[in-house]
Amino acid sequence: GDPRARLAEAAGSVDTALAEEPGDLSTLALSGTIGQQRGEAEVARDGDPEPHFARAIGAYRTLTARDPDEPANWGLASRAAGALARWQADHGGDARAGHAEALAWAEAGLARIPGHPGLVIQRVKSLRELAEATPLESRAVPLAAAVAAADTALEAQPTDAFLRRERADVRLAQAELATAAGDDPSAFLRGAIADLDA
Repeated sequence: GDPRARLAEAAGSVDTALAEEPGDLSTLALSGTIGQQRGEAEVARDGDPEPHFARAIGAYRTLTARDPDEPANWGLASRAAGALARWQADHGGDARAGHAEALAWAEAGLARIPGHPGLVIQRVKSLRELAEATPLESRAVPLAAAVAAADTALEAQPTDAFLRRERADVRLAQAELATAAGDDPSAFLRGAIADLDA
């Protein structure tokens, strides 16, 4: 069924709790989670997710300031910004600023917690999505940066299937770019297949 009424009620309860204890980290985390879930529910039903993703990002902004060594706070902020950017793109908007924000959250988290696997994956995904939101002639640099980030991380974690899947997606985007430029995409396609088969 439609979870939106239940989520709205939960958000009200969280707001009440935050009014009583505005600095409680677990309640702030719950506020972010509910904001993300409400945004996703609106996307699934062709509603307006923007205020809900904004709520999530606001909660994670506070959490990253209060608890900067918790990687989930940075990664979830990046996810919310990326989800909002994708919705904006689907509705005729310019997603570049949103994907740039998603990338900034992931990179800020990695500056604090270098090499964290989940944040590396989020950075690679954000670089790819930022590239795909830009004109063709501007895509090569962020795509190359995404592959380089994945390569470095996979040296330390060669069996990370999630990271390999993200790198495969980047290589497919590179293949599409090469095709559009009239170049041979086969090397990128072979790389994507190797990652998906690993």
